[in-house]
Amino acid sequence: MAKRTARDNRDLPHPKPVQRVELSDQHVGLRIFLVVILVLIAGSSLAYAVSSWLTVDSGWTTISPDSAADIMESASFELQYELGTTDLGTTAENKAIVLIYTDALELACQSFQADVEYEDVHNIYYINRHVNEDIVVEPVLYQAFEQMKDQLSYLYLGPLYAEYYAVFASNDDQEAAVYDPELNEDQEVYFEQVCSFISNGAIELVLLGDYTVRLEISEEYEAFADEYGLTSYLDFFWMKNAFIVDYVAEQLVAGGYTNGQISSVDGYVRCLDERQVTYGINLIDDQESGALQAAAFSYEGPMSVVMMKNFPVYSTDDVSYYTYGNGETRYSYLSPDTGRCTSALPGLLCYSADVSSAEIMLEMMPVYISSEFGEESLEFLWEMAGQGIYSIYCQNQVIYYSEEGLSLEDVYDGESVSYKTERMPSDFD
Repeated sequence: MAKRTARDNRDLPHPKPVQRVELSDQHVGLRIFLVVILVLIAGSSLAYAVSSWLTVDSGWTTISPDSAADIMESASFELQYELGTTDLGTTAENKAIVLIYTDALELACQSFQADVEYEDVHNIYYINRHVNEDIVVEPVLYQAFEQMKDQLSYLYLGPLYAEYYAVFASNDDQEAAVYDPELNEDQEVYFEQVCSFISNGAIELVLLGDYTVRLEISEEYEAFADEYGLTSYLDFFWMKNAFIVDYVAEQLVAGGYTNGQISSVDGYVRCLDERQVTYGINLIDDQESGALQAAAFSYEGPMSVVMMKNFPVYSTDDVSYYTYGNGETRYSYLSPDTGRCTSALPGLLCYSADVSSAEIMLEMMPVYISSEFGEESLEFLWEMAGQGIYSIYCQNQVIYYSEEGLSLEDVYDGESVSYKTERMPSDFD
C-alpha cells in the first residue's frame, strides 16, 4: 500500500506555565446548578449540530467518495445525483451511494494505476515490473484488456506516454522541448526505436483466461529497457478513465442507484437516469482566440458520451496538454505507428444510448487518431451511426452531426465567429 507521510517542522506556540488559583467555597450549590444547566445547553447544541451535519438534503448534489479511501485520482471524477426521489431517506440513500461509489472508484483507479504500487493489487504498475510472468488481475482490468482486443498496441505506447507526461508537466518551452520528439533529435530516435519494438512484436499482452495475463517482452526489448531505465511498457494513459467511469456506473446500476450521472474531466460521461429528466452536453470548438462553446444538445434517458479534443479548455487539462509560445499544442492521443500526437479533427464528440463509454472510445480511435479526415473517415462514422453511435464535429465553423433529427441548441453566432449546422455528408460519389 502506498504510504505518504509528512513531518510538521513548524515552531508551534509553547503554553505558559500553569498557575494555581484558589477558588472560593461560597455558593457551591448555585455554582453546581449553573454548571448542570450549561452542560445541558451545550449537550443540546452539540446534538443539534451533529444531527444537522449528518442529515442530507434532498435534491441534486455532488457525491464525493469517502475521504479515508486511497484514491489518488478522485478529483478527476464527478458524480451528480438527485437524492430524495425514492422511499429511502436521503441520509440513508446518500450513505449507500457513497459506499458503492467509494469502493468502485478505489478498486478501478488502483487497478489502472501505472505509477503507484498498492499492496495486494496487481495493477498496471505491478504487471510492468513482472514481465514474462503469469499474473492474476482484478476483473475490471482483465475485462478492459479484453475490450481492447486488436487495439492493444495503444497500450504498448507506455514508454512514450511517460515522455509526453513530462512535456505536459514542463514549466516552460525549453523544458518541454527536452522531451518532445518534434523538437529533440535524440527523442525522435528513441521514439522510433520504441515504435519499432512494438511493430515487430517485441511486446505482447497475452490473456490466459481466469483473469490471468502475461506481458511477454523479448530479450532485445528488455535489454533496451535496461539501457534506458524504462519501467513502463504498458499504460492505459488517456484511455483509462473510460473504463473507470463504466465500472463505477455498472456498480451503481447494480445497486439500484440510477438517478444521476458520472463523468471524468477528460471527456467520458455515463448518464444512468431512466426517468424523463433532461441532461445537456456542450460542444466545444477550437478557435484562434481559444476554446469556444459552439453549441449544445440535450437528451433524456441513459446515455454514454465521449469527447476527444486536441486542445485544452479547462485548468484541469494541464495534465494532458502543453501549448508552446508559438501556439503549437501537444496532447495525449498518440499514433501507435509513430508515437506522435495525431488527430484528424480538433474535436470529435460521440454518444450512444446503447453502448458504454469505453466501447464508444474504441470505435472512435481509428477515426480520430489519424493523419487525415476524409471520405473513409465519414464512411466509418456512418457505420458507427448504424450501430447507434452518433457523431458531432466542427469543421470550418460548420457543426456536422449524424443523428437524424438532432436539434442543436445555443448555436454560437458572434460578430467575428458564427456557426451553422448540417447533417454529416453521406454521398461520396
